[in-house]
Amino acid sequence: MKNVQLASRYAKAIYSLAKETGSQDQIFSEVSALAEVLSDADLKKHLNSPVVSKEDKKAIANRLLESASFSDITKNFVNVLCDKERLSLLSEISSLFQKFIDEEKGLVRGEVKSATDLTDEEKKSLEDKVAKILNKKLLLEYTKDASLFGGVVVNVGDYTLDYSVNRQLERIKESLSEGVQ
Repeated sequence: MKNVQLASRYAKAIYSLAKETGSQDQIFSEVSALAEVLSDADLKKHLNSPVVSKEDKKAIANRLLESASFSDITKNFVNVLCDKERLSLLSEISSLFQKFIDEEKGLVRGEVKSATDLTDEEKKSLEDKVAKILNKKLLLEYTKDASLFGGVVVNVGDYTLDYSVNRQLERIKESLSEGVQ
């Protein structure tokens, strides 16, 4: 829990700086790209090792920053993370940064699981219905879930809309077991 709170503070800070300069999308792109690079298992292990000095970790981060044309905001932010030994939070910071951008744009991200691949027409229809229910603009990611017999399960923010055959069978089972008692 402590790491989530720390990551949230850092994400708010970098988002605020980026917003001041109107460069939210650019800074987010840089932070997420760096988070992806730092997610490499060997590099992550090295950077999280207590044996590696803070200066060496900072040198590695700076080499990564210099290898691409990162903005000064991102470079300074990563240096602060290195100084505070919080570079391991970058992935979480990136995710939270994305949420702040989405909130600003009025977007909500979600996931749709279905038993079969949905057609573009089915996706559009589903997005329209869910957007109407939640009164939000949606950006949905679709995955196929072989454990579903049919239907879809939509997870958007704190909401789960379960229109799966599995859930319908559970409801039937519950109503039958209530009748038996």
